[in-house]
Amino acid sequence: MEFEESDFIRNPVVQNEIFFLESKCVCCSLSILAQSIEALVELEELHRTQCRSIESRFMKGQAGERLC
Repeated sequence: MEFEESDFIRNPVVQNEIFFLESKCVCCSLSILAQSIEALVELEELHRTQCRSIESRFMKGQAGERLC
């Protein structure tokens, strides 16, 4: 699977005095929380397969490039 830097927005988050890394999908706005970068990347990869597999989530430009 190819890593696409622009398909998730990452931010650090503190909830109940616990540090998390948040990743938000730019296509469907799903928010993922993880306590390590390894876990976050793994969950992002899993979400890419689920989010992109739904045909209604695809948006194509005139040249056939994927916008989402």
